[in-house]
Amino acid sequence: FINKSDADAFVDRLRTENPDLAASVKVVPVSLGEVYQMSQSIRDNGENLRFTFVPGQQQVESAVTLLEQSGKEGNNFNGTPLFLAKGQDEDGYLTIQRGEQQVIPMFFNKEDLQGMLDRFQSQQPEIAGSVEIEVVNLEGVIEALQTDDDPFLTKIVLIPPRDSVEFIRQLQQGSGN
Repeated sequence: FINKSDADAFVDRLRTENPDLAASVKVVPVSLGEVYQMSQSIRDNGENLRFTFVPGQQQVESAVTLLEQSGKEGNNFNGTPLFLAKGQDEDGYLTIQRGEQQVIPMFFNKEDLQGMLDRFQSQQPEIAGSVEIEVVNLEGVIEALQTDDDPFLTKIVLIPPRDSVEFIRQLQQGSGN
């Protein structure tokens, strides 16, 4: 699950439908890097276990709406949406400074990207009006990272949902870290 609240809702449903199984289920944070390493290890051992990313329904609906607004077929959207900002005049993708380099943030939540764009608009209103939100799917980005040698891909940074970051902070505070 991309969002903790969706994982919690799944466990709540499981408690009703299969209480015995639910008793052994716990929601824990796992980074995408860890999921990738586990999936590679499982594949390398010849096991047939697949991971499925479960996006939030609201984010899927936002992706479909964005696609339809841009004249594309929204009903065909499959996967976990990632939202990024692009200049309308082929200026490329909006970047942020991370350490010494410019990176292209891809957000799991459209609202988190919109918050960044709102701050950007107050700082640079003359440019912000030409920025539009695009949507791609996480699975396609992962495949591209595995198979393509495009320098663009090295600039991508995935921005987790705010509620996931808050959940991890709470866990760290609770464990004394």
